[in-house]
Amino acid sequence: MNSKRHLLISFTVYLISFLILFPEFQYVINTDAISYFSIAKKYFDGHYSEAINGYFGPLYSWLILPAFHLNVEPLVFARLINVIFSFMLFVLVIQYLNVLNFSKKFYFIVIYYFIIPALLFSFWYITPDYLLLILMLSLILLSVNEKYLLNFGFVLLGALLASLIYLTKSFGLVYFLIFQSIVLIINVRRTKELKKKLFINYSLSIIFFLILISPWVHLISNKYGEFTFSTSGKINLLIVNPELNFHHPSIESGIVPPSDKYAVSAWDDPDLSFYPGWSPLDSSDDMKFFIFNFLKNSVKFIALLILFCPIFVFSLPKLRQKVWDDYKLRILLSALILNGILYSFVYVESRYIWLSLVLFSLVTFVAIQELLYKVNLKKLSGKIIVFLILISPVVFIFFAYNKNLKDTRGYDYANKIKKKHALQGNIATTNHWWLGLNISYFLNCKFYGEEKKSDLDEKLVAKLKSAGINYLLDYSEDSKSFEGIKLITRIDSLNIYEILVDR
Repeated sequence: MNSKRHLLISFTVYLISFLILFPEFQYVINTDAISYFSIAKKYFDGHYSEAINGYFGPLYSWLILPAFHLNVEPLVFARLINVIFSFMLFVLVIQYLNVLNFSKKFYFIVIYYFIIPALLFSFWYITPDYLLLILMLSLILLSVNEKYLLNFGFVLLGALLASLIYLTKSFGLVYFLIFQSIVLIINVRRTKELKKKLFINYSLSIIFFLILISPWVHLISNKYGEFTFSTSGKINLLIVNPELNFHHPSIESGIVPPSDKYAVSAWDDPDLSFYPGWSPLDSSDDMKFFIFNFLKNSVKFIALLILFCPIFVFSLPKLRQKVWDDYKLRILLSALILNGILYSFVYVESRYIWLSLVLFSLVTFVAIQELLYKVNLKKLSGKIIVFLILISPVVFIFFAYNKNLKDTRGYDYANKIKKKHALQGNIATTNHWWLGLNISYFLNCKFYGEEKKSDLDEKLVAKLKSAGINYLLDYSEDSKSFEGIKLITRIDSLNIYEILVDR
């Protein structure tokens, strides 16, 4: 059976599974998704200056734009885009197998292996990480071509892909500059006689990349009044601060108005001024904390790799020799390790290392290829081994699964509220800021953050009034009643109060 038939079968199985699971995840939303949708809406409405954003890359919001033209719920549209990404993932896997000279006899094992990961990527939180994965896999696939950094067309294409990666997530800037340098070193050691041409094309690739991203860099630098490639890198480093412990004060600490008049919340464009200055160089304790955090994340990164592809343990005897003999595997291994190292400086979450997980699996399959020849696929034992390989990513899902991935309370609560009341205006909450933001999105209201308060009293109500808050979400076993507020409904442990306007 040829690779096209395997592609068709794997995508068909994926698509049927997607359609079965879709109703379970249709109205699951997350905070980043709301920001990307809000930014896309600004572009759609022509509010371009407000849409320009240094924290969230623009490319994913641009992809969401057709949802507004077609009058489709962006949440549904985003899931459908993931189907396209999944098809591209299967195609890229086949391309990698071709480049790595993998035996066509075992193509089906690797292609079918990625059905479960494709479903995982499709139904994870709605973020640009799946788009990022496809773009980065495309760039790395290009980099293992023997003519890469020798062919001017490949140099231009590599710079273009890198610029799209940067426009998806600013993480792509640092990643590309380091990765491109690693590819240069590997190729120089492999073909020393072409060293001069490699250096020239390497330099051109960096120059073209910087030229391509310069319009966006100019726009965000102009918006923030200082030269910057992004605000996300600074903010993500600052939340490592032990004082913040990976929390965002711009949305979690008190009443904060939306970042602009068209934004849903302050999370549309987090304000850097809310984050206290911090550096691991401030003191020896800060440096120790930073190093410990890096080591902890590194261990987590390695654990997630092995959980995602448990058959790695069988590749160890052959892996070292395979990587030593094949420069393509060295590039893939460098790419996946670099991804893990960069995120280990801040925080390792499974979606951040999807690139590493996919590349790690491909490298593992290449390393165990000789063992697969010893498996008699016609015997029951051989079929059982193949089946166990295909379902092995389930182990990763079991450990990485987060109950919030199926949390539809934001949608459910908003619908229950809509049936009784037509809420319009500004909402704040006393707890669970992310849920308050989700509810606000589905109610088409503005979210003003979380005011942590042990007691709901007149002082808090006065503060809410002065901030222009119309409704308060309060989670408690009992509701309260006093001057200035009115309980309009209760759902489970959630009390929804109207803040009464003084007359």
